[in-house]
Amino acid sequence: MKIKLIFLFLILFFNRGTALKSEDYQSNFDWLQTLSEHIINDCFQSNLPDSTQKIVLQAIAPQDSQNWFLENMLVQNLRKYNIPLIVLNDEAVKTETTGNPTGLLLKYRILDLKIRYRAAKKWFFMPTKIIERQAQVIIFLQLENLMSKQLIWSGILTEKAQQEIPSNQIDEIEFPALSFTRAPVPSKSYFQQFFEPVITLGSTGLIVYLFYSYRSR
Repeated sequence: MKIKLIFLFLILFFNRGTALKSEDYQSNFDWLQTLSEHIINDCFQSNLPDSTQKIVLQAIAPQDSQNWFLENMLVQNLRKYNIPLIVLNDEAVKTETTGNPTGLLLKYRILDLKIRYRAAKKWFFMPTKIIERQAQVIIFLQLENLMSKQLIWSGILTEKAQQEIPSNQIDEIEFPALSFTRAPVPSKSYFQQFFEPVITLGSTGLIVYLFYSYRSR
């Protein structure tokens, strides 16, 4: 009975973290997109007027390289409300916001759009091959009337999420061309660098010893 328990423990040790490998993980880009869509949709449901003929989108910080990501999310969600005209082009925005404009002006800015990885957690006091992936989306939106310049609504939308993933999946879920989908991988701790190889070698030796001891009986 004791031998069986030892074998069970060793199997768990060598297979730690493999239980998560069968799951189909979202890429970091898709994950951030899902979180963004969720908070934007909730915001529009509560704050978008029922009858809107036109919405002009204007970036508060036009130089931000991630504006296209948020703009795409805003357009996708606005289309659900059958907005007849959504103005995006910079020159068109200037035209639509001068004279006697009608409709709404939606200003936007990404305050944070980031992926982070936390150091591997430990099961049974042993280092695992699991890391914690964290995502954070913080967006500022401001909705105002184009003609009266009256503020209808403004606020900061925040969404966070975390998930445990195998560390060998990082290359699969990141997009090298998009910096906000990448993050530094936690470095190995002192314990992992020096003691894990010793424990692994000792465990392997114990398995071999128990195997031959059991066969010799």
